[in-house]
Amino acid sequence: MDFRLLTNDTLEKGVVLWYSWRYKNIMAITKNAKRGVRVSERKRVTNDKLRRTMKEAVKTVRKDVLAKDVKATKVDLSLAFKALDKAAKRGTIKKGQANRKKSRLAKAVAKVSK
Repeated sequence: MDFRLLTNDTLEKGVVLWYSWRYKNIMAITKNAKRGVRVSERKRVTNDKLRRTMKEAVKTVRKDVLAKDVKATKVDLSLAFKALDKAAKRGTIKKGQANRKKSRLAKAVAKVSK
């Protein structure tokens, strides 16, 4: 394959742009390393989704605590616990971090419930 620097972004037949975004980020050479890149990308997407879900659930509980909405807080607390446990189970966050967040959320909710 011919590696040439082209001035524009058009591809000639059989020419790979060495500065193309597809090739710039992937430094893998062997077949196994390329597979590793694909796997890590899939894991990154999954972890981002779990992390986003977890953060949104925690933020919702915090918002309910500030609003002193006891009924909504209890419902959202169980959803936050579920999101935290799932993130810990899948390895997105560590088990201790999930437990610490759950403890602090439960403590905040207990103050509002009094």
